[in-house]
Amino acid sequence: MPDFPSITRSPGRSEIKRLSQRDLLPLVTKFRLSEYYDPKNNNIDFKDDNGNSVFKIELSNGTVTFGTNVKFDAAVTKGITPSSFVQELIITLIDAGTGGGTLSSYYTDTTTYQNLNISEFLIDPDDYPGSAFYLEAVMRAGATGDPARTVYADLYDVAAAATVTGSEISTTTQSTTDPGGIPRVRGTTNIRTVLTSGDREYIVRYKSGNAGLFVDLYAVRLIIVF
Repeated sequence: MPDFPSITRSPGRSEIKRLSQRDLLPLVTKFRLSEYYDPKNNNIDFKDDNGNSVFKIELSNGTVTFGTNVKFDAAVTKGITPSSFVQELIITLIDAGTGGGTLSSYYTDTTTYQNLNISEFLIDPDDYPGSAFYLEAVMRAGATGDPARTVYADLYDVAAAATVTGSEISTTTQSTTDPGGIPRVRGTTNIRTVLTSGDREYIVRYKSGNAGLFVDLYAVRLIIVF
């Protein structure tokens, strides 16, 4: 029998349609919450393919807990509890900056607390439930070899016109301005427990414990520990 040339058939219209739709992804993903509901714990738990919790909603109190592998690109804004993201939140209240290319400081030789009004900030302790607040300062009681003195810093409640109880920190340590040579002093009292609920204004203050002897303050931070 004679050889006939092979014929390749073009796909029909219906076959082309099926092929074109096969790899398309849906624009909207829908799911039923009942599939993720755990009646024993009254939780809605979203898990990945390996059974690890991505995030969980506790219906009894409205708490959302994120898994350890979750990455967030958006900033945490005021009123959102950041305990799922960080263990220690550091907020710089004041920084002396630099002058002439070297580290600068605020300095005083008076024994009366000096107001650092540039540090004024607003905070509501209720925005950080379950946390502890500590005041931390980078400061020194004079340069190495100077006569002994003490440097103090505290947090001042503007509305109450009073020092925040337990916020005062101090040191008698002297140092040079070598890298890491200036003392970093952190308070041991959780001052969140004494702050008034609601938005309030606070400022940082500092002073020398010895008249006529200068002390240096480089930076003050509010440390929020979860």
